[in-house]
Amino acid sequence: MLEQEGFEHYEISNFALPGRYSRHNTAYWQNVPYLGIGASAHSYNGYTRSWNVPDLRQYCDKIESGNMAYTLEQLSFDDLYNDFVLTSLRTMWGLDLDKVKFLYGNDRYMYCLQQALIHIQSGNLIMSEKHLRLTRKGLFISDTIMSDLFYVD
Repeated sequence: MLEQEGFEHYEISNFALPGRYSRHNTAYWQNVPYLGIGASAHSYNGYTRSWNVPDLRQYCDKIESGNMAYTLEQLSFDDLYNDFVLTSLRTMWGLDLDKVKFLYGNDRYMYCLQQALIHIQSGNLIMSEKHLRLTRKGLFISDTIMSDLFYVD
């Protein structure tokens, strides 16, 4: 119904009028670094993720005493690739295969294509203009498709 009214299904769980996408969420899907300030806030710089202490009093006490008020997660090369697959395939823009090759190398690029083949053949993914995109049918099993493209050593 939303598409009939001119809305675009720009992300698995979001519709918007053309060009009126959530800037906040779109930043996640496009791998844009962000800084979270305050209790429970999350941050991402392209290599690490961090999340601040959720309790406000504890957060303030740690800041005032000069201690870390967050937990830091160092992302591995595989984590970065898998996150890129996950966040890209959630969107109408899909997974940019040229970016996969540029950012993660020919081995991950070839792996991604090989893993995607069965989903392309079954009609759950399409490849156009060097992008992999979920089909309407693929939306309903998107977690399976994404996890099949993940690289797990």
